[in-house]
Amino acid sequence: MKKILFIPVLLTLSWQFIFADTMPSGSIMYPFLDIAPSARAAALADSVCGLSGDPGSAFSNPSQLAGIGAPQVSLTYGKWFADTDYQNLSGATDLSFGSIGAQILYLNLGQFEKRDDTGVLLDGKMNAYNIAATFAYALKPMARLSAGAAIKIIGQSMADSSRATAAFDAGAQYKFDKISVGFALNNLGAAPGYGFPITIRSGASSIIDLAAAHKITLGLDAKYEFQDELTLSMGAEYAYSDTVFARLGYRLRSGSYQYDVITGFTAGAGVKAGGFVFDYALVPFGDLGLTQRATVSYVFYQKPPNAPEKQQETQPEQTKELMKRYNAVKADPKNMKAWASLAKEYYALGSVSYALTTVTEALKISPKNAELNKLKEEYKKRAGTGTGRTSADK
Repeated sequence: MKKILFIPVLLTLSWQFIFADTMPSGSIMYPFLDIAPSARAAALADSVCGLSGDPGSAFSNPSQLAGIGAPQVSLTYGKWFADTDYQNLSGATDLSFGSIGAQILYLNLGQFEKRDDTGVLLDGKMNAYNIAATFAYALKPMARLSAGAAIKIIGQSMADSSRATAAFDAGAQYKFDKISVGFALNNLGAAPGYGFPITIRSGASSIIDLAAAHKITLGLDAKYEFQDELTLSMGAEYAYSDTVFARLGYRLRSGSYQYDVITGFTAGAGVKAGGFVFDYALVPFGDLGLTQRATVSYVFYQKPPNAPEKQQETQPEQTKELMKRYNAVKADPKNMKAWASLAKEYYALGSVSYALTTVTEALKISPKNAELNKLKEEYKKRAGTGTGRTSADK
């Protein structure tokens, strides 16, 4: 497990040496492309390349959108430095041919004094902003492998001057039994002279189940930007009953911008209520002060596949429980306990075939899971007898 967790560092270091002499140099004109897209990502120090997807995944690793499930939207507002602020609106959903996502990023740089070419102060103020629209597509060519790509349309405006260009992202993610590994190339193909933060990113994540309602998610990322700047990020998220979250991260950056020990820390929290998720992050930037970010997300209702209509009408309490367990699987497909809970609920409703299908799909992700294999054998025996389980069996 330790060897796999250090894969992102080794991958990114190797790519750093390969590209060190070929990447363009120059100042970054679009620094907002390097801002974490959500409060959760910011609180984890952006160590999210190997995590399960959310609508903001199109920003860093588009392959994470694969299998995202029910339609989701999120809105992020961040207070950056001085009078600048940052907004991100994103959405994603599964389709029959894969998964798609889109987002709009906007950085308001505030107002500046107007001056002519000689530096003479003119009347009035001028506004400046950066904006980017991203469209992403992802699919699962294999049960454990996801791949994705995205196109960005980026613009910058100051006073009466504006410019725009396009760039591309590509990424992949592979899920082992307990660890996921991701890799991405960001901001490729921009026109020369735009100074994009072309980025090579890799990461790994793991979910540790502590007890019935407690789990910890760990993330480790390595990110190399073309101006010879390597960033190592790590983050941990504690979840209670998948409704309350506490997050802590740390990042260490080489190159031109050095952090002190305290500045490297990030922190945040979140809470889930119904289909809503509320996240908050606090990120220090040394002498520049603290930046804050808040995200509101919503997962739309989605009916479980082949849910029995008659049982929804005659057992409404059971149906609510079925929906709860189904949405838990969609929110965290790597949670084997959630898969087992969904299968048991189908079985309790008398749907042995759906219960068997559920554990079969889950075993594609975690083939050695003892509980799921036990359930599969039990449901196969019941299916073989041609009998189902009804409420009278409980």
